[in-house]
Amino acid sequence: MIPRSTFPLIDGFRSGVAPPPEMAMKLRVCENTYLPNSPEGAKYSIEAVPAHGFVFDALEDSEVTEVDLLACVGFGKTALLEAWVTDIIGLNPGDTLVIGQTTDMVKDWMESRMRKVLLSSPTTSQYVPTGSERSNWKKDSVIFRHMNFFAGAANKTDTQEKSMVNTAGDEAWRWDFGMIDFLRKRHHGRWNRKSLIMSQGGDEGTEWHQDCIAGKWHDWEHECPKCKTGSIFDFGNFEY
Repeated sequence: MIPRSTFPLIDGFRSGVAPPPEMAMKLRVCENTYLPNSPEGAKYSIEAVPAHGFVFDALEDSEVTEVDLLACVGFGKTALLEAWVTDIIGLNPGDTLVIGQTTDMVKDWMESRMRKVLLSSPTTSQYVPTGSERSNWKKDSVIFRHMNFFAGAANKTDTQEKSMVNTAGDEAWRWDFGMIDFLRKRHHGRWNRKSLIMSQGGDEGTEWHQDCIAGKWHDWEHECPKCKTGSIFDFGNFEY
C-alpha cells in the first residue's frame, strides 16, 4: 500500500506508476479485506468457503469476461462481492456498478456493510472521501479520486447510461427479464471488462437460467463423510 501524502497529484502519479500486485487475487483479498459484519471473523478468508478461490481465479483470468455464480444461501456471495470490490478500489481501479434487487436494499447494503468494509480494509481506507470531499460518498455512489463506484436496483433506470469497466449483480433470480442484458451492455465492449452475477437458483426458462447454461458450466463437489470421495450436490445422491 502506498501511503497518502499531502499532495493529491503526487498520490495519483505514485499510484499510477506502481507495479501491479504479484500476489494472486484470491490471496490478496484475504490479506487486504476486512468484513466487520462477518460471523466468520473480521478478516476475510477463503478458508471459510474454499470455492471462492475458483471465482477469484476466474475473475483474474484475462480470457474470462463474465462469471455467473449459482450458489445456495450461506455460500458467502455478499462477502465474496465485498472482497472483490475492495480489490478493485484498492489495487485494480476501474469504474464499477453493483446492481441488487431493490433501491432500498442496495442503499442499506452500502451503508451497513460496504462502507464499513472500505473503512476497515487497509488498501481502501485511504481512498474513502473525507473532509471537504465527504459529500462524494452517497447511499448509491462513491466518487473516489481515482474511480467511480455506483450501486442501484435491477431496473431500466439504474442499468442504463453508465459506462463501466466492472459490473456485479446480486440475486438475479428475482430480476425482470432483460435486466442481465442491460447490465452487460454497460461495458460497451471493453476488452478488460469483468462481470460477476450471483444468485441462488430460480425458475427454469428465466433470463438467469438461460445466462447460466449459456456459458462453460462447472460443478463444485463436496466430500462424502462416509466414503471420502467427491460428488456434486444432487438430490439423487441422498441416502435416508
